[in-house]
Amino acid sequence: MKRYYGAEKGNRTHWDELAEVHAESYDYEKLIKGGHVMDSIQTGEVGDVRNKSMLHLQCHIGTDTLSWARLGADVTGLGLSPVSRTGVDGVGVVEFVYMAVHEDGMATAAVVGSDRFIRVGG
Repeated sequence: MKRYYGAEKGNRTHWDELAEVHAESYDYEKLIKGGHVMDSIQTGEVGDVRNKSMLHLQCHIGTDTLSWARLGADVTGLGLSPVSRTGVDGVGVVEFVYMAVHEDGMATAAVVGSDRFIRVGG
């Protein structure tokens, strides 16, 4: 399978650039006060997450990941843009993982704020 490294880099740059704009559209005050920003459609479809493990793909700015944690999930957010999560820094304790795909097809994921690294590939 042919890979498009320029497109992958462009995708990460795109999400880095969107972080500030997306962060402005969320109610951080609700998160700071201990609430969540999930709507009834999301919580209704997913159901009760208390004491469940959750991997939130494309976590982007982290507001939904933090919200799932506030609803009782043990959640890890996986995203492409470390810039994106700066809006929720210090608001709550959740684990954020950012992934990089390398030219050899291997992916490295680093758990933010720790020395734990995961390398996967075929």
